[in-house]
Amino acid sequence: MVALLSQLRSARGQSDPLPLFAQLHQLGAVLPSPWGGVLVTSHHVCETILRDKAWTSLDSRWRQGQGPRWTSRSARELGHVIMSLNPPEHTQQRQVVREAFGKQTLQRLNAHIRETTDELLDQLEDALTEGPRADFVPTSEQFPIRVVGRWLGLPTRDLDRLHQLTREHTHAQELFPTPRRLEQADLASDELQAYFAAIIADRRSCPRDDVITNWLTLWDAAPPNRPASDVTVRRLAMFSLMAGLETTAALLASSVRLLAQHPEQARWLRSHPERTSMLVDEALRFDPPVQVISRVAPGDTTLAGVDIAAGQVAYLLIGAAQHDPTVYEQSDTFDVRRPGRRHLAFGAGAHYCIGAGLARTMAIQFIEALLSRLPDLYLPSPALWEPRVAFRRMESPPHRPPPLKPLRRLTRCCNCPPCLPSPPSCRTGGAWSGFTSRGTRWTPRRYATSSR
Repeated sequence: MVALLSQLRSARGQSDPLPLFAQLHQLGAVLPSPWGGVLVTSHHVCETILRDKAWTSLDSRWRQGQGPRWTSRSARELGHVIMSLNPPEHTQQRQVVREAFGKQTLQRLNAHIRETTDELLDQLEDALTEGPRADFVPTSEQFPIRVVGRWLGLPTRDLDRLHQLTREHTHAQELFPTPRRLEQADLASDELQAYFAAIIADRRSCPRDDVITNWLTLWDAAPPNRPASDVTVRRLAMFSLMAGLETTAALLASSVRLLAQHPEQARWLRSHPERTSMLVDEALRFDPPVQVISRVAPGDTTLAGVDIAAGQVAYLLIGAAQHDPTVYEQSDTFDVRRPGRRHLAFGAGAHYCIGAGLARTMAIQFIEALLSRLPDLYLPSPALWEPRVAFRRMESPPHRPPPLKPLRRLTRCCNCPPCLPSPPSCRTGGAWSGFTSRGTRWTPRRYATSSR
């Protein structure tokens, strides 16, 4: 089991996890975990646990009694965000923030989503003209940070640094983070908390027509004191940024990769753009951005013949569950016209992803435009994947810009956005300044050249 999970975590395993998922299914629906608790591969068992309110999230109270993996600074902070909360705190926060993710918000953001899509596709086309190859990964990552940053009212010049911090913070949610990765996550968490605390202070002194100011107004009426309101909104804003970036970027990169690998389905979608939502749902099933969801057992119980004690964790392997052959016919086949059961990529039950509507809207609009403007994309070399288990991430080629400098403390200008340092000039418009002959490249056929 340890060897199998190590393979799944490797870059090679991430490039083609389906054979490993098949091995897990052969071992059973529920498997004892080498580090305690159980691993769940069955779609039915995963969905049952997610919908059962008795199974709880890994909140701060649970984490306090665990080892260093769950008590690092970044892991402790994650125990207070909405995805980790349990009733009544989770219910209260979800009721307050629901409006911020509703239809009116999506309508207000539609114009910005279209504008951002056009800008990034313009830059991708320019890169392909000059290239003749271009890396799609930065495009997929710039899109959500620009949209979510605009929604939260964050200064544009901060977005590159915030994206880097979010990526580093994700290690705190991985199954097997190394001590070095946990230290990176802790430092990123510290900087993100300081940044959003300063944003909250700025909104207090200079309210604006944005979601953070609105949350402060709503929460001021609920908790017993304003400092508690500030902390709650800081965590909501920080989580909204973190939750929206890695997952949406992974969804876009995976969707385009799958279309490049299945050109006949891409041609069908170009003829039926109104069905793009079907592509998004099948991509979420076939290659979900979040591959593992964790829940705590409410008491001693048995799952598919395997005992689990109260307080132990069930690790729901969503990636494997969505290739469960007992649920999905030809589960390892990518088919945008697949009928039948919905996926679990956004979870289920009380903790169903509150930002699912926004993520789907962003992905649908972006992919519709990409299929129209760049109809002949294909993948001339295999994709590179970061060695993870819980969160999927496609990597850029080895060519990297230098690290961004830490954000300075916010300074106030009268009734204007906070003044922060500009990002370095090596990154322009979401495209890297250079490319190599390895890695993920997306090339229109008219620009294709032989591999170097």
